[in-house]
Amino acid sequence: MALDLQRSLKTLLLPALLLLAVYMLQQPLSDQLMPLGEILARLPYALFITGMAFALLFRHSREFFNLLILLLCVAVLDVAVWSATPHSHSTLIHALLCLLVPVNLVINDLWQERGILNRYGLQRAAAIATQLLLAVWVVHSPPGALVDSLAFTPLPLLAASPIPALAQLVILLCSIVLLIYVFTHPAPLQGTLFIGFISLVLALHQFDTPILSRLYLLLSGLLILLALLFNIRQLAYYDELTRLPSRRSLRQTLMSQGSRYSLAMVDVDHFKKLNDTHGHDVGDQVLRMLAAHLNKVKGGKAFRYGGEEFTLVFPGKLTDETRAILEQLRETIANSPFRVRHKSRPAKRPEKPRPRSDTPDLSISVSIGVADTTTADDPQAIMKRADQALYQAKKKGRNRVVAS
Repeated sequence: MALDLQRSLKTLLLPALLLLAVYMLQQPLSDQLMPLGEILARLPYALFITGMAFALLFRHSREFFNLLILLLCVAVLDVAVWSATPHSHSTLIHALLCLLVPVNLVINDLWQERGILNRYGLQRAAAIATQLLLAVWVVHSPPGALVDSLAFTPLPLLAASPIPALAQLVILLCSIVLLIYVFTHPAPLQGTLFIGFISLVLALHQFDTPILSRLYLLLSGLLILLALLFNIRQLAYYDELTRLPSRRSLRQTLMSQGSRYSLAMVDVDHFKKLNDTHGHDVGDQVLRMLAAHLNKVKGGKAFRYGGEEFTLVFPGKLTDETRAILEQLRETIANSPFRVRHKSRPAKRPEKPRPRSDTPDLSISVSIGVADTTTADDPQAIMKRADQALYQAKKKGRNRVVAS
């Protein structure tokens, strides 16, 4: 629980500091950006469309539709509110934006990732298009009850903002829901989307100052784009199952190593038999358990090499210095009975322990081969020697460490 809280706070910290810096410097920034009025007016479109193209290319529907919503928001403001001849109902249009845009962003953030160019993506696009049509109808035939509700101010303090009081309450509820989601579903840059949401709210608050409003819209889109790029990097450099860096990340790490390091190849013993006997779900659980053990190895950086094989890199350490560490790792895994997680097991640990299942605990062991820079200079050659040592460990009976 404490670790999840720490992760959630980390995802909020940097984007929150960036938003705070923009907020504190908004007046000097607006003065500096004044001569760039035409460029600044076009910049959101360039940023949002570029981000949507990336999201479409890498099939990230959440970021795609978030940026689409921001694109529509700035387009409506440009045409109906900020133009030389604003719409006669520009205040109502702004009020509708304050209601619809935040709600859509929050729903989109909570929506499960299911693609763009499929029926789920079409459903999202249809929902957005339907809201646009309803908004057009409201603007041209404004029902009295809706306009009165938008103007309703239950508290005097809420009247200080150009955002209607009803929309303020909706935004507050959306903020609470999104913040709860950040802390209950900690993920890399999840907090970035929350700060992007706050930046959007500031853009709607500053709508009567187009330069500042565009600045906050740009920041909101930039944060979404950063979250997208970070997620793309995670997919490219991290293994989805174990959350360890992948083989591509290992390659880059080895290229940056100095002339003194050791490399260990770690392989689960009898993994194929385990998969055939207990199923791939249990095999995945074993790999996640092993990844957790590898992450705790002091002085080493763990990678998933592929399948049931992992790699440990020890910068600045030779085989003599890592042998004891690897032996301790091997013993820890061998002496840690693995209990199969059943489908009926609850996500949270119950207050009262349940009776133990009749399914026996599994005994998991690993074989390890290690080599260092004293045997070869080239990373590929060192890895090959570690692989050969791993083969020798398997050949000698498994559950052992062999140095090359």
